[in-house]
Amino acid sequence: MQDNPGFYAPLQYNDQWIWAGCGLLLLVACWLGWVLWPNRRTTVAPAPAGVPPSGLPGLRERYLAGIDAVVADAGAGRIPERDAHQQLSILLRAFASEASGVDATRMTLQELHRNGLRPIAAGVAGMYPAEFGPGQQGAVAESAEAARQAVLAWN
Repeated sequence: MQDNPGFYAPLQYNDQWIWAGCGLLLLVACWLGWVLWPNRRTTVAPAPAGVPPSGLPGLRERYLAGIDAVVADAGAGRIPERDAHQQLSILLRAFASEASGVDATRMTLQELHRNGLRPIAAGVAGMYPAEFGPGQQGAVAESAEAARQAVLAWN
């Protein structure tokens, strides 16, 4: 064995490999920026339009006729009373959606109040016990009257 094997310095890489690696990193960074940049843009959604005042009477008539149809179906026994209450609630929420431009079909009472749909919220609140309570609670005619009042109170 040799006492002094000697020192061998590490091999030097050619400069072109360093520049190729830096270029590749820059290329990957640019690609990621290009892919992610469009997703970061925020677009301002236009405010919901709602129904112009000239179309409100026709909308009211259509939903009042729907309310009358539900009452007639419940009175004739074609639908159960609980289903009638639920359909009245759906009609009332659909009216609010069309009249205001705000999707009220799946809002809670608090969300209806928060979005300024107070007449609709009052009508829906009156239907809650009959919709979700145990047994038969409240007549369909009472819920229908609450729905009519909410539709007529809309301005």
